[in-house]
Order: sequence, then C-alpha cells, then structure tokens
Amino acid sequence: MEGDEHHSASDLVDRYFHVSTMVHQVLVIQPFIRFGHAAKKDTNNQLMLEESIALVRTLNWKVVDHISIGLASYKKKVLFNIGKLTELEQRVATNHKITAVFVSRYQLTTQQRVQLENLFMVPVIDRYNLVLQIFFQHAKSRDAKLQVALAEIPYLKNRLMVEHEEERGKKHSGERQGEKYFDMQRFVLKKLEGGIKKKIDHLREQRLKLRSQRKQLEVATVAVIGYTNCGKTSLIKAITGSSTMQSKDQLFATLDVTCHGTRLPVSNMEVVFVDTVGFISDIPTPLIASFSSTLEDALHADILLHVVDYSNPDWVHQTAQVLATLKRLQVPTEAMDRMITVGNKIDKMPTDKWGQVKENGALPISATVGYGLDFLLGRIEDKLINVTDRLRVVLKVKAGGEEWEWLHKYTSVGRLNSGMRTTTTTW
Repeated sequence: MEGDEHHSASDLVDRYFHVSTMVHQVLVIQPFIRFGHAAKKDTNNQLMLEESIALVRTLNWKVVDHISIGLASYKKKVLFNIGKLTELEQRVATNHKITAVFVSRYQLTTQQRVQLENLFMVPVIDRYNLVLQIFFQHAKSRDAKLQVALAEIPYLKNRLMVEHEEERGKKHSGERQGEKYFDMQRFVLKKLEGGIKKKIDHLREQRLKLRSQRKQLEVATVAVIGYTNCGKTSLIKAITGSSTMQSKDQLFATLDVTCHGTRLPVSNMEVVFVDTVGFISDIPTPLIASFSSTLEDALHADILLHVVDYSNPDWVHQTAQVLATLKRLQVPTEAMDRMITVGNKIDKMPTDKWGQVKENGALPISATVGYGLDFLLGRIEDKLINVTDRLRVVLKVKAGGEEWEWLHKYTSVGRLNSGMRTTTTTW
C-alpha cells in the first residue's frame, strides 16, 4: 500500500511539475502593479522581468518571448482583461515554439490557472512551480531533497484543486475521474506529508545535537545570508579556502546549508561559516517554511553576515526582500542587531560608486579579487569576541612552560612576541 501511495504521489509530481522530460520553450509574462500601496517602489517592471527570465534560464529552458503587463490588482478572479487575454492567446497560437507560459506571479489561484491553461492549451507555470523545479534539480543531499519534497506538497494540493474544479465543469463527460479519485489523492498527499515531516524532524534533532556540540566546544558561528546569487559561496570559499565549495553564477546554486571551519588570522579563533540557501522575492511562506529545519542552523549563529550584490541594479529591492524574509522567519531583534552587511562584487562597479556602499552602512568587498576581506575579517573578529563574551588579553608567559601549554590548550593564541615573551590570547 505504501509503495502505491508513493507511486501515486510521483505521478502527481510528473503531471504537475513536468520535471521528468520536458525542456520548455517559454513565453514569460511579467505582471506588475501600476500604482497604489501594492506597487513595488524599490524596483521596476524591467528589472522584475530580467529576474524572471534568469529564473527560466536556470532550468536550461529557452525564453522565446516575453512581455510585461501592468495590472491594478492581483486579486481578481481573472488576472488579465479581455483585450490582453486575446493578445496573449494570439501570441501563443502564432508562435509554435512556445511549449509553456511562465506567469511570474508567486502562485496563481485555481480560477486564474484554469482560465489560462484552457486558453493557451499549454502548461501555465507560476513562480512557485518554477522555483520548485529549480530546487528539484539542485537538491543533492538527503536534507535538501526531503525539504523540496515537503515544499511540493502545498503546490500539489493546489493543482489537485484546479483539476477538481475543471472536472466539476464536465458533469456528463466520460473523462471524469470521480470524487473517489480526488479523495484518494488528498489522502495520499496528507500521509506523504506526515511521513516527510517525521524524517525532517529527525534531521532537525541531529542538527540540534551538532549545534549543541559546537556550543559546548565554544566554536563561534557566522551565518552567511543574502539574495540568491549574491556571492555567499564565493565569499566563504575566499575566507576559508575550502576546496569542496564550488561557486556558480546561477540562481539557487546552493540549496544545502553547509558548514565550513577556519581560524581568524589575528586571534586564531576557531570559526564556522554557515552557507545558506539564497532568498528571492515573491516566494510563498510554505516554500520558505519547508527549509526551516536547515535555516535554523543559520538563525542560531552568533552573528549574521548579510551579503548584498551591489553590482546588481536591483540591489535595493533585493536587500529589502532579504530583510522581509528574515522577519517572516521571526529572526529575533538581537540577532538582527548583530548582523554585519557587506557590499559584494564591487570589482564589477565603477570606483566612483564604491562610496555608495559605505553610505548605506555596508563594507565594500569583492570575494573574487579579495578586496576588503582583511578588514571584514577584523570586523567579524571584533563582533564575535563581543557577542560571545570572550576576552582579548596580553600575557607575559614563559615559552614552553605550564602556563604556555594551558593557554594553547584552552584558548585561542594569536600574536606571539618571543623577544618579550608575550602572547595575545582570546578566551
């Protein structure tokens, strides 16, 4: 029975996500609110469209057409007016390359999706669907795969509602699957969700033990967060010299929360840098919530390191989205107060714009060329010593003596001056 349930759920994934075989050629539709409180003031429709196109290309799909459409509201039963729908229908019908339509809205309602798919006669994909498919491709570890599977459940439930709604309009059709079919699918998804949550809870307990061990060993932790593709992985690799990390110039290249240890250059303090999944705008709460078990590693770190890609023209909006997501994840105020913000990729900016980074309270750096990393490590060191209640002291001890051995065993010994027999120690 359990095998049948997993097979049934797998069928739903294949039907609704098209992840198995399809490499789509896509019409990208970028809706945006023209005016009012729902309009985005810190970005524009062109930048939104460019990000939507980048999302599609991350799946190695091809964008064959694109359009931005201004709306008064997203909350209408019919997303677009009759005139615009007619134009879009003709666009899809006359361009035989189009095999799917991506409406870059975080999640279409049941009625919106039914209307658009009936009109276009090709799959209509929203932002939730697309990001999940990227997650599906990039998930490598058991943790990431489980969390992607959990994130799929709300979407599958929504699509099942769409199919159920369509069937109600076919009361006398021989193609109807019946209420029993939909009841069974809902049962399968509910049971599958419960099983996935139990496995994730087990992983959460394992992560809690690892965090407790680090705390007992008094290992300081720095969680590196930021908008997707801002350069988090490149920065950690530049700081730690980790040979296992591979940075990629693509959205959501990192899905697993991974830990990378190093020692700070001055104090010799042991530090673990935590790499995290990137944030993005217009992502539903269930999608973020599904990654909460691994994000907890970041949220319990001693300090947060917020990486902002200042070379991106949309950096203001991206910064706002990261801060909004942290708020949705209920990150404590004291953790936000301990956050260090860096302006990355300044090597891609004109030098006369570097002052803009400092004016906004960020440290200008470049993870790829190494600019500003020494200053950043000094700032991290000072902050960690402060928030972890460590002390930095200068002691005069006999080299090789009992005190010397004790300091090397129980503290972080930094600078040594053998002439004066002094040592700078942190504990």
